[in-house]
Amino acid sequence: MDYSSYSDVENLGNTSKLQRLATPQLQKESHAMDDVLQELRDVKAAIQDFRCHFDSRIGSLESKMDEFSSISLPAQHKSMQRGSTTTTKDEPSTPVKFNDVVLTDIHAGPKEPQKYARKLLTELFSEDEMRDHLFTKMGSSSKEELSPNRRGLLLKCLDKKYDKAYLSKSMASITESLNQKCRDIKKRQRRMEITKLLNGMKQQDMT
Repeated sequence: MDYSSYSDVENLGNTSKLQRLATPQLQKESHAMDDVLQELRDVKAAIQDFRCHFDSRIGSLESKMDEFSSISLPAQHKSMQRGSTTTTKDEPSTPVKFNDVVLTDIHAGPKEPQKYARKLLTELFSEDEMRDHLFTKMGSSSKEELSPNRRGLLLKCLDKKYDKAYLSKSMASITESLNQKCRDIKKRQRRMEITKLLNGMKQQDMT
């Protein structure tokens, strides 16, 4: 049996009680597989709960961002923005560096703040850090936020590269995109662990 797909993992879990051999080593591996399958189900349920919560909050968050923008922008600047379609800033600014990388020089399109933010996340944080954290803690998640200092650098770069009014309207989707990148890394690493475990079991079945 090819254990590389999730359907095979589910099939293995459903029939594991019938296929276990009465050896301590295989019983131990079978219990470990049951634990992994249960954790996958829990993760799937948590993601579904989060998406429902996010859909209900997104409208509220966007309205709050618009309210904040209307308070913080000077009246003259707001008047100029009404007739402007500019999404990036043209004036020169001081470069922002991290570990000899000029973060403000990282390329992204004028209407791609999410793509730029995800590139920054990769430069500022390791995969292990992203796997165990979120960029912004949401709802009842048990994960803590990433380092506030480096999060501040990311937001600073966004502010330097994109127009403030445009950025405020995009911030909710940017935050969700960064959180999703953290979840995707954990999901990918978990898939690799399961594949490694299944390949080991397959090798034992062949011997």
